[in-house]
Amino acid sequence: TATQSPSASATPSTPTTSTSPTASAQTYDKGALNWGIKSTFISYVSRFGTFTAGDGATGTFSFPLASGQDIDLDDLTSLAFTGNVHLSAHDGVLDITLSNLSVVQEEGKWVLKATASSRSMGTGEMVEYGEIVIAELDGINVAVDDDVATITFASAVLSEAAVPVFGSYAAGTEMDLPAITLTAATAPTTEPTEGPTTSAPTTAPTTSAPTTPGNTASATPAPSASSSATDVKECTV
Repeated sequence: TATQSPSASATPSTPTTSTSPTASAQTYDKGALNWGIKSTFISYVSRFGTFTAGDGATGTFSFPLASGQDIDLDDLTSLAFTGNVHLSAHDGVLDITLSNLSVVQEEGKWVLKATASSRSMGTGEMVEYGEIVIAELDGINVAVDDDVATITFASAVLSEAAVPVFGSYAAGTEMDLPAITLTAATAPTTEPTEGPTTSAPTTAPTTSAPTTPGNTASATPAPSASSSATDVKECTV
């Protein structure tokens, strides 16, 4: 009877595919705080002086996300940014620098903070304020679209602590609304490990022919050493 082809010893398991991570599980390694401070004030400075973004900050104004932060959108309490902006007008009479901006939740309220310095309108001396609250924020909204998260606020007003920094605005003055964008880390470039596969047999299974009595061809035995010697003698001249 012909021998049947061998079957696979085991059914291969289907490789599992990781589901897309939730927003809170994403690792965000890039982003920026986009905040124009106060557009009318920046226009004023442009007319009578200059403004400069530095240390990674660009435009009017985009501050890069600081590295090394553990960001969880479901339990967000702070975001830090790098870069600075320097405003100068009226030959240096107006001189303001804001750097190391952050958006922080303090006592249940969101605030925008910065390390600030400015020239005093009264004494004409430069004053270092350190890190202070620049604007009080309200109405936070977080939206996630694939690997990009956007954080916006419905209102932003000048804080009491920042009044002497700007000199001509009262506390509660409306400031430009900050907007934050976060981009998730790119996926690793290494190829994922493939799931188990069933290896095809290296040699096709052979089918043994049925043995029929009297019908099996016998192989001719190789000549023995003694017969070989006889043949040689018979051929010798």
